[in-house]
Amino acid sequence: MLGLVLAASNVPPMYRPRKDWQAIYSSQVTEGIPSPNELEQETDEIVDQYIDRIHKGFEALKGQLKTYQPDVLVMLGYDDGTCFSDVQVPQFSTYTGEEISGTTAIEALGEKPEDHMVTLPCAPSLAWEIQAELVDRSFDMSYMSVQNPLGKPENGTSSAFTRLPATLLDGMNVPVIPIFINCHMEPTPTGHRCYDFGKALGGVLEDLPAKVAVLAVGGLSHDPNGARAGWIDDRLDKFVLNRLGKGDSQRLTTMFDLDSDTIRGGTGQIRTWIAAGAAAEAKGGKAVTIDYIPALRAMTGIGFAHWPLS
Repeated sequence: MLGLVLAASNVPPMYRPRKDWQAIYSSQVTEGIPSPNELEQETDEIVDQYIDRIHKGFEALKGQLKTYQPDVLVMLGYDDGTCFSDVQVPQFSTYTGEEISGTTAIEALGEKPEDHMVTLPCAPSLAWEIQAELVDRSFDMSYMSVQNPLGKPENGTSSAFTRLPATLLDGMNVPVIPIFINCHMEPTPTGHRCYDFGKALGGVLEDLPAKVAVLAVGGLSHDPNGARAGWIDDRLDKFVLNRLGKGDSQRLTTMFDLDSDTIRGGTGQIRTWIAAGAAAEAKGGKAVTIDYIPALRAMTGIGFAHWPLS
């Protein structure tokens, strides 16, 4: 049974104090691209307010999980160049192993991956059932039963499956089922395909006997080290949150039909939000935005949302 859907952004500053934000920012700028003029207005006091709001966003999501008490958490995330290489880049892939490990280290701060490793328990039996059902519903799913990262082996799995769950699941004994959605490596799945995937996933999860929650990880608009590094498209972010709030994720399916620097980079991770919205809407869910922070010093439109389900 699907009883809860959550979504949140995932960028390094969200997990570190203000003193580390500038070093992270400096590591992600692109030469020749000027910073927005508004960046000068983000004083330390404003950044402190951002950090307080981020922590409250984490607590709100944790509160939802503690109230619902899921048997398993299905995570919709992306690869950040850690797991996949030119050998293989699947469009959708389920992790079916017993546990998954990766680092929460931030390279820009000189942190070593091995000093920040986390290991999360998984639910392989349920993962295989989800995998089989999605294939039966005409999704050509890839799967991994063993971790063999080819991009950055020292990091383990993608940060999408380490930083946020390590924060939200601290003190909770909830196994996870990671599902990768290709948000970065061209050709990427269209918004239409991500919507259809989410709708199918929602149907599969609703038929399970276990209590299931879904967590979408990534986005909103950001492009670290890219063509729009430092710039946030808050108009796009608010449109996405508005449509999800109306239970109308299908309206977002066309956003990746065109090619633009605006929807490349980290902004492509909005695909996970589209899939989550489609899964929730199968039960009539409409997103409630917990907070939205266009944090220029974090280079990201940071969002937190949940879908109350009947």
